[in-house]
Amino acid sequence: MIIRNADIFGKVSDILISGELIIQIAAAGALSGRLAGEHEMDAGGRTVLPGLIDPHVHLRCPGMEMKEDWATGARAALAGGVTTVIDMPNTKPATETASALDLKRAAASKTDAAGYPLGRLFWVGCSPDTLGELPGLLGEMDVAGVKLFFSESSGNNSSSDRAFVKAVFGAAADAGKPAAVHTELAELLELSAGVGLPELAMHGLRRPQSAAEAGTALVLELAAETGCIAYLCHMSTAAEFEMVRSHKARYGAESVIAELSPHHLLLNENHQVIGGPQSWAKVNPPLRTAGDNCAALRALLDGTVDLIGSDHAPHLLSEKDGRNAGGFHGCPSGFPGLETELGAVAGFLKEQSAEWRDLVSMLTNHNPARIFGLEDRCGIAEGKRADLVILDGPKIVDSGNFKTKAAYSPFNGMELQVSVYKTILRGKIIEQ
Repeated sequence: MIIRNADIFGKVSDILISGELIIQIAAAGALSGRLAGEHEMDAGGRTVLPGLIDPHVHLRCPGMEMKEDWATGARAALAGGVTTVIDMPNTKPATETASALDLKRAAASKTDAAGYPLGRLFWVGCSPDTLGELPGLLGEMDVAGVKLFFSESSGNNSSSDRAFVKAVFGAAADAGKPAAVHTELAELLELSAGVGLPELAMHGLRRPQSAAEAGTALVLELAAETGCIAYLCHMSTAAEFEMVRSHKARYGAESVIAELSPHHLLLNENHQVIGGPQSWAKVNPPLRTAGDNCAALRALLDGTVDLIGSDHAPHLLSEKDGRNAGGFHGCPSGFPGLETELGAVAGFLKEQSAEWRDLVSMLTNHNPARIFGLEDRCGIAEGKRADLVILDGPKIVDSGNFKTKAAYSPFNGMELQVSVYKTILRGKIIEQ
């Protein structure tokens, strides 16, 4: 197949693909006469980026397939230009044992037969009862690292016990793989605070910035003690970004991996959901302040942030739209993100920097590929896997047309300045 007239970082080119690989990149028109007709497509001068590697998704399978399964999750990913995902361990059973990992592998492999052979790795979990299994799990080629939760999340075991966390970090350091942490400390949550405030602001007080910041400080302290590479999930506060900036200055740029989610960059506690209840925007960590948005942008632009993770966390619409008995505060936290992350981040950065293509590619492909050993799909170059996304212009988000089972979004009704025209996975155009 030939993709003609593809804008690759400002240079219009033709891309020749054979099987799953890019075998030649040439100036536009230089490959004329080869593979004409049904074996070519014209990108029309549109920007082409390497397929996104999303290091933070919850595909809910096994055990919560009513919220998402690997088939719908794969379709959602590919609709959003995501060609590789790293799935989180808080499923049922939690991915803390070899048998649980095999269950997840079996569920994921069904997408291949369905025609959506999404690239995938897995985070494994750990609890005090399964600590002995961790070294073996971290030795598996398809395991990205270990994930810990300092407070409750869907289907997980949570613990911030210092001795336990240090033991997990030590095992990760021995394996040469990162330890990812949701850093909100359970003991600092104030679940009755903020009565009378708007819902999103109230949620922010009930899960205060101090809970995330204290957990982040603990992670960085233990990472320095053990030599573990800490992976900080969905950072959300200005103080956290400053802690990471200082840690990198002292211990090196690769001593900690900082993840930013699109909603913590673009949305805050004053956000008004379009076409749905405010509960669609309920998430952990909560949406913070406009000042934290500014700090997130600064950290992204100065290199403090290493990568973008969608934190795709689907729930049933009936759980999120107020029909549950507990209303806003009784509904689960989280929302789908695979279909909006590229449009949200790329569209925003397009307005901020002339180098937005390079920045988006670095945050969503180059850095995660380097961190997780996925060099075969890093960038757009001859010999690399043909995982590509062709961009298009502005588009209004309509969550009712999502491929995920979770047909809601805090971005619903918003116009994003970048959208997905086509996704190419392993050399094949994905038709949905």
